[in-house]
Parts: sequence; C-alpha cells; structure tokens
Amino acid sequence: MPQNKKYFKSDCKKYADKISEYKPYKGFYDLREFDMPIKMFRKLWKIQDTLFEMNQNKEYYRKWHPAQWQKAQLLSAIYQQILFQYA
Repeated sequence: MPQNKKYFKSDCKKYADKISEYKPYKGFYDLREFDMPIKMFRKLWKIQDTLFEMNQNKEYYRKWHPAQWQKAQLLSAIYQQILFQYA
C-alpha cells in the first residue's frame, strides 16, 4: 500500500508542474471554475484524465472488461460528488 501512495504523490507532482497548461476535455467540467485547494485540483485533474482515457475506449471496456467499466462509472460518480462540494 505505501508504494501506491508514493506513486500517487509523485504523479501529482507531474500535474503540479503543468497546472497552467490545464485544458478541460470536451464533456467534462472545467476544474478552474471551482474554488478548491490546488492539491485537490491536481487530484481531480488526474481522475479526469483517467476517466477521459477510459471513455475513449468504452466499447472495449464494456465488451471485454465490464467490471472495470463499472468501476469507472463509480469513480465518475465519486468524482462529481467531490467536485460539487467546491461549487
């Protein structure tokens, strides 16, 4: 478990370096419109990237990995709940 936590922290640093380059994906909320701490911005941006990539391959996930697709749907719901706390 600590290895995953370390990985996530280093991955967030990557997002911190290019935060000024953030551009929302079509169909996703613009995170810049929400009043949130920068740390939360980076985490939600990473989730947004993950959801976007999964959505690009949704037919594959639906056919071959339906459990992963259901997890993505749950992640999307949690993402929106967290995001709307900052609205």
